[in-house]
Amino acid sequence: MIRLSESMAKIHCQDEVVPRHVKEAFRLLNKSIVRVETPDIQFDEAEEADENRVDEEENETVGNGAGGGESEVRVQTTRITFEDYNKMAKLLVGHCRREEERGAGEYGAVKRSNLVDWYLGEMEEELESEEDLIVRKTLVEKVIERLVMNDNVLLRIEEGDELDSDDPYLVVHPNFALE
Repeated sequence: MIRLSESMAKIHCQDEVVPRHVKEAFRLLNKSIVRVETPDIQFDEAEEADENRVDEEENETVGNGAGGGESEVRVQTTRITFEDYNKMAKLLVGHCRREEERGAGEYGAVKRSNLVDWYLGEMEEELESEEDLIVRKTLVEKVIERLVMNDNVLLRIEEGDELDSDDPYLVVHPNFALE
């Protein structure tokens, strides 16, 4: 990073490195293959205030703004470190790969609910209470959703015209290489 900062100063024909050169070097490194800093993974979920859900970390109450008679929407934010997310993702993807190779289930795929149950079974010793189980289940469901929707590591397989959005089959993207 020091050499890159010095190079940035030379590009701008300056003899001394100033903070903007360091910031630009940091930005370039952050966008490159080398990871300087890995941010926490944040999951947001809007839910009706009257649903019974476990609040995991932060809660903000947001009014709809349309009038006093409408229900409030609670935005639930869950954060985990990048390392924890990566560890969970590797476990989940590794299990899916093994099941695919074994030819288990229809399409050689794993049902989402079976993947969640498998993960919770693997983490059984770490869970101390029913509340821990609920929190961990919600977290693994959010991680799976992120792997499908954001990271495109897991792919959903829909059965014909029937959209089983609650419990789809999941397969690992064929171009994804598990490290």
